[in-house]
Amino acid sequence: MGRQINFYMSENVQQQFISFLHDNGFVFLNNYSKEVNISEMKDVYSLFLYKCDYGGIIMKCDNSGIMDIIKSPVIELNKTIVKDNEKKIIQGRLWLSHQYYDNNGNIIRKGKEIVKEYEKLVRWIKKNVPYQEIKKGKYLIKEYASDEIIDLQNQGYEYSI
Repeated sequence: MGRQINFYMSENVQQQFISFLHDNGFVFLNNYSKEVNISEMKDVYSLFLYKCDYGGIIMKCDNSGIMDIIKSPVIELNKTIVKDNEKKIIQGRLWLSHQYYDNNGNIIRKGKEIVKEYEKLVRWIKKNVPYQEIKKGKYLIKEYASDEIIDLQNQGYEYSI
């Protein structure tokens, strides 16, 4: 059970968003709950946003060393990817699992603070990435898409999820 917002952000807007996240105290983690330095962000497309105030990270019980993103107090960020060689634009998203079922079938809700932070990030996206019509396949739909991304579509790039 989660919340998500999908988007197509240009590299410039994504860098502004990363700076906003950094300035607001978020730590960037990979799947193994290792911190990713902001200077290494350019080639990293999937991150987890975390603050110590949210509580401890929970690892999967299978000895893989991978974070349990459903149970951990993190917000997932998948950045938009532009594949020039394929003329494809892959959708980005911000996602939060705000509650989950424990092993006994009880609903566990994550703290209100992480939900409020997620909503703050959604507001940033809605303010900085226009909600506009794009063409996906044969259909025109509305998505959050930067103008630079719309320009790519006009150059023959296709949207992908």
